[in-house]
Order: sequence, then structure tokens, then C-alpha cells
Amino acid sequence: MNSISQKKKILYVITKSNLGGASRYIFDLASSFKDENEVTVAFGGTGILQTQLEAIGIRTIPINNLGRDVKLFNDIRVFFELIKIFSKENADIIHLNSSKIGGLGALAGRLARIQNKLKGIPSHTRIIFTAHGWAFKESRSALSQFFIQIISFITVFLCDKTIVVSADDKLRSSHFPFVQDKIHLVYNGIPAFPLLPKDAARKELLSTQTPPPENAVWIGSIGELHTNKGYDFALEGLSELTTEDPTLHLMYAIIGSGEEEMRLKEKAIRLGIQNFVYFAGSKNNASSFLSAFDIFLMTSIKEGLPYAILEAGRAGLPVIATSVGGIPEIVDDMNSGIIIRHGEPREIKDALKYLITRPADQKTFAAELQKKVMTQFSLEQSIAGTKKVYAL
Repeated sequence: MNSISQKKKILYVITKSNLGGASRYIFDLASSFKDENEVTVAFGGTGILQTQLEAIGIRTIPINNLGRDVKLFNDIRVFFELIKIFSKENADIIHLNSSKIGGLGALAGRLARIQNKLKGIPSHTRIIFTAHGWAFKESRSALSQFFIQIISFITVFLCDKTIVVSADDKLRSSHFPFVQDKIHLVYNGIPAFPLLPKDAARKELLSTQTPPPENAVWIGSIGELHTNKGYDFALEGLSELTTEDPTLHLMYAIIGSGEEEMRLKEKAIRLGIQNFVYFAGSKNNASSFLSAFDIFLMTSIKEGLPYAILEAGRAGLPVIATSVGGIPEIVDDMNSGIIIRHGEPREIKDALKYLITRPADQKTFAAELQKKVMTQFSLEQSIAGTKKVYAL
């Protein structure tokens, strides 16, 4: 296939239909390609992605038993269901997303392609995989990381092309033998988006929560509540900051949901900061609430190229973020934000204190980041780069 200028069948596959960076990526690609191609999206479970896709007329396919956690018998069922789906759809492009579906889907796609040819059905399916941050970058034992690297290599080997979303991910896979010509860097990108008025965003975020004093500094994060996001360190850093300066008025709002929510709420109580830490839950169009914040905080211990940083930059916020994944490719330390080491609450405290006491630097950093996001991380650039990979 030399181009996708003619109408093609594209099948996107993702593990979960919840809110998250990978599902946002799928929605942007599917909605951008749907007018000129026949686009379908398959996923496990039900969630906001399914609702959003069906609202714009994109067909969806639920995959029974597919979930994020490894469950041997369920995953075997998923594998055979994928073969069945891939064989029936006989798409020109199968685009896999997430580590788990990447491994299962790559092998299933190969077998479905062979199965169709044995049946005499012409099959020209090309298998594309996007690594949204390699799973072996997570905090795991050395043995686990080794085996996950092997699985990641096999996934890339079985796919026709692999997209990485950051130069860091490309570097981390540079030791994979025989497959370097398959790996292509395509940055995530975002379009312009609406922002709520500041007062309206703050009021809706807090719901029934007692509002903080008018002079409070609003700090915000957006992301699923799981360990990779490093919220433990954010809470510890805030605790250190308020202990150091008890007169400081803060409101830290986290937009997102996940399995860590109850534990994080309990931790905020133990640290004595529950009065100014608010878990706002998942929000449709979460980016529209960025206007509520004075500072955006990302404390992740593992990332690919996070949409939340791009959105915060586009919204004109100063950013404090950890030096993981592609974040330093977006934020230039002490020029368009502050880069800190992950897992270091004291660095979070120091960075927050620096910005809170230097409003002029807040404005300078925010303006520089906004300019960079608008010029280097547009949705149009991301779509064009993906289109080139499809055509290779």
C-alpha cells in the first residue's frame, strides 16, 4: 500500500474504553480519518470512548473479557476472539494501542492474515502498533523489566510498523535488534479547545466542597488515579509545603478516577491536608477546566508523551512536571516550566514554592510553553505523521 488516498478499512484496537491518553489518541485518529476511510474501533468494556465514537457515527466492536490486568484464561479467550474479529473485518490497517493488546493483537493479526489467505480471501492487512510509553519503563523488578522488554521486542517484530510518541521511547527501543527500520517517531498533537471561565470552572470543579479563600493558589492535575501518575509524591510535597508555610492558602484539585482513589484520599487525611486536596472525579472535556488552575502539576513516574501537559501548555498554564518519557521534549526546564525528578516530594515542594513566590516567572513560563505547543504539537502534524506511517 503506497498511500491511503483511496478509501481503506482501518480497525483501531485498544484495551479499555475509558478516559485516558491512549483513548484520546484513538478518538483523534478515528475522527480525523473517518471521512475518507471506513473506520471501526474495537475495545474491552464500555466507557466514554465508546459513547464519543458512536456519537460521531463510528462503528465500535466490544471485545469480551478484555481488561488491563493479566488473566490467563480470559486472555486466551481474547486472543481467539481477536483472530475471529480480524479475519472477519479483513481491514487494510489494524492499529493496535497499549502494551497488552499490542502483544495479543500482533500475533492474532498475523494468524488472521494467514487464515484468510488459506480460505482464498485476499488479505493485505498491515499491522501498526503505537507504544504509548514502553511498559518496561515502569517501576518493576529487573526480572520483570527484562521479560517485558522481550515481549515488547516480539510485538514490534510481529508488527509491520511501530509508532513511538517520544524521542525517549525511540531511544529506549534502540537496542531492539532487526527492527529499527520499523520504529517511527510521531508526536501526539492537540487541536484548539474551549476553556470555561475561571470562576465557572472552579465552582463546577468543587461542587459541594467549601471553596478556599479568594487568594488561594489553585494547583491542578489531570490523569487516571493509578500508581504511574505518582500522586503519592504530589500529596507528600504539598504536605511539606504547608508545614513549611502554614499561612499559605492552597487548593489542589485532581481531575480523574481510578483504583487508587480511596487510598489517596486516606493518605491526604493522614497527612492532614484533606481540607485543600479535592478529588474531582472524571470529567467530560476535562481540558476545559484547566482555566481553574494557576499552576499545573504532573508527578508521573512513567509517561509516553502526555496529552495533559500539551493541554496545560495550550491553556497558558505554568507547568511543573517530572523528567520522565517525553515530558522534557515538551517542557524546557526553567524556560517554559520546571522539570523535577520523579519520586522526590521535596523537589515538588521547592518547585511549587518557586512559582508561587514568582508570579512573573509563572507568566513567562506559561507563554513560552503555549508557543511551543501551538507550533510543534498540533493535531494536524500528528495526523500527517501517522498518515505517512500508514503509507510506508
